[in-house]
Amino acid sequence: MKAVLTGHTRGVGQWISEFLVQQGFEVIGFSQSEGKDVENLEVQDEIIEACRSANIFFNNAHSHFAQIELLRKVFEIWKDSEKTIINIGAGHFRPEIWQLVDSQYTAEKAALHALVQTLQSQNPTCRLSLLSLGIMDTDNCAGLPAPKISKDSFHHSLEFLMTAPQNLAIETLSLRPRYAK
Repeated sequence: MKAVLTGHTRGVGQWISEFLVQQGFEVIGFSQSEGKDVENLEVQDEIIEACRSANIFFNNAHSHFAQIELLRKVFEIWKDSEKTIINIGAGHFRPEIWQLVDSQYTAEKAALHALVQTLQSQNPTCRLSLLSLGIMDTDNCAGLPAPKISKDSFHHSLEFLMTAPQNLAIETLSLRPRYAK
């Protein structure tokens, strides 16, 4: 099995990559830290080409709405196949946390959520899911004053998404840590 993953060298993307390798997947990663900026149209073409022979695409990296464009492109070639697209979104932050998050990031993730819902309404053959994440226990979120989702909990959610029967539509899976009372 082969997986294509954007943003695979840090944070949630690194967690996804580790999980996929543990599951026996060949991982083809594209990350800005390795010179593969998803905003670059040539890199987007490389990602699309890699997806042609893959079974699953993790649309994780966000950069000036490139995540939206990649979803459109992969969906177009996969919509009539039994492949899986998992989009990494964001949500379930308390209002005081959203104030600490970059407004560009917030807009990009909101646009991703809307596009996923629009494409899901077309009832594609491919599985198209949105994994909406709360604050993760990664280096990127270390300074945020809130409970965080652990790597182990996150890996359990990936396992659920990837092993559910193909005829089961998992449109959105939202994760957030429980807040203390």
